[in-house]
Amino acid sequence: AQYWAVIGFTENVSATEQGVLAARELLRQNEGKFAVGTVPRTAVLEAQAEVARREADLLQAQNARELAIDNLRATINAPSEDATLLVNVAPADDPNVEPVAIDLERSLELALANRPELEAARLAVEQGGMQLEVAGNQLLPRLDLVGSVGTNGLSGDTNPSGFSFDPNSPAESPFADDLSESWRMLFDGRYYGYTAGVALEVPLGNAAAKADYSASRINLERARLELRRLQESVTLEVKRIATNLDTDLKSIAARRIARELAEENVRNQRARFDVGLATTKDLLDFQDALTQARAAEIRALTEYRINLAELRRVEGTLLAEHGIELDAPEAVGTPWWAKF
Repeated sequence: AQYWAVIGFTENVSATEQGVLAARELLRQNEGKFAVGTVPRTAVLEAQAEVARREADLLQAQNARELAIDNLRATINAPSEDATLLVNVAPADDPNVEPVAIDLERSLELALANRPELEAARLAVEQGGMQLEVAGNQLLPRLDLVGSVGTNGLSGDTNPSGFSFDPNSPAESPFADDLSESWRMLFDGRYYGYTAGVALEVPLGNAAAKADYSASRINLERARLELRRLQESVTLEVKRIATNLDTDLKSIAARRIARELAEENVRNQRARFDVGLATTKDLLDFQDALTQARAAEIRALTEYRINLAELRRVEGTLLAEHGIELDAPEAVGTPWWAKF
């Protein structure tokens, strides 16, 4: 939009310059006629006043063009070491008309499939569904299978309090040895230990899980409503732009006819002025009308190109239309310690 705005302001400067040149030519002719006494002094003054007014209009048009260029290049410039440096921008396109067949159903289909905010909303709905499923699982009783397996290492000294048939001789442990023997037994596989069981957990009341489930259900419904709202908004945007494009084409045709008629009027008034049938003011008025007609046609052409770019934006095809592809960032791997 900013790019075509720059082109529109540039074309408006050209149209205003043509008006200035016409006014200066008329002033030159009136000064010559006044010198030979064929027109009064007022004709020269009228031409001078019109030249001054159109030159002021030209300055305003040039200023508007420079502001548009500054906005455009500040938008497209990449960051540099010197942020005050801006490249020159000189648009090479003309605001010509390339009628594009508008297929409303196709545009709606593209927009609903390509718009990133819609994709984000769909992912939010999917995430909300998973969260609701997890919260629903928390309402169910919990049944766990538990078990363990391991090895034992046995060792130790004589147990003086152990059972023995000889009261004068303490019980001898079959594993009597030092600590190293116990560590060795851990790995020789002679003494295994096993456990197995079932753990059933039935929460009473389960108020926290019920609250989480209700909150997840509300969040899911909110995500669905947001998705529908975005779909309706995108649909409205596409329809509005399509209507604007149709109106722009009709406006361009009407503005072109108006400009051509204004040019014909100026030629007729110039011929009448040359033979003394039209005054300086008459000719200036028709020249001014021609300048305004040219500016109106340029605005219509520019508005059409802006709306055409806007259609590509709302369809989500603007980058593809200009052959621009964005590479997806490389996925960040999960550290090995986070996998456990």
